[in-house]
Amino acid sequence: MNWGNNNNLYTISDHYFFNLLFFVINGVYIPKFETEYIIYLFQKEINNENILNVVDVCGGTGCIAITIKKLFPLKEVWILEKNILAIQNILININYHNVQINLIKEDVFKIKTINSENTLIICNPPYIKTKDVEKITNKNNLLHNLDGGYDGLKYVKYILKHFKDKYFIFELGYNTQVKYIYKKYQEEFYIISHKPIDNMDVFFVFLIRKSKYLHYLPLNDN
Repeated sequence: MNWGNNNNLYTISDHYFFNLLFFVINGVYIPKFETEYIIYLFQKEINNENILNVVDVCGGTGCIAITIKKLFPLKEVWILEKNILAIQNILININYHNVQINLIKEDVFKIKTINSENTLIICNPPYIKTKDVEKITNKNNLLHNLDGGYDGLKYVKYILKHFKDKYFIFELGYNTQVKYIYKKYQEEFYIISHKPIDNMDVFFVFLIRKSKYLHYLPLNDN
């Protein structure tokens, strides 16, 4: 399928995420089936919390945020994305699914805080270590978008430092990254990690910021 005007024509394919149809512009990452676990995690661990808002950082096609918006009774859902092509892709999918989502067209590293009450930050970031990126073959020339810094945690570290929210979910690709998060952040957060697929190096980490580190909302740790 082609989409756009004569000056800006995209090739689009369709893919399913959590049994919902999403369009993917050539050059934007195709939603991965393992990432669907974020939706299960939301349903299992987080839907019991007092979550009113979700921010999907590095939104890609918008599949995570749109799926959550369609399935759960939330007050607000935002997508944070800087890539122009991905932004166009998100708008196509928002329009197709007819959902109300706030799109923030900004680089995550230019945002100092979100700090919104009862908000969950979800991020499936570039998590490949810089030294490993060059080993990967990518026919769509998207390798630069895979680079998560020397340890693959560039996005995670920035978000946990600058976003003062209570709840976070990250998708990661190395067991060493999960171990680092436990070691570095266990004083400030309650941390739960999941490895849903035994033969695949994909990890999901759910963090809840402890009440003494929350400056905008008194919470009960019991």
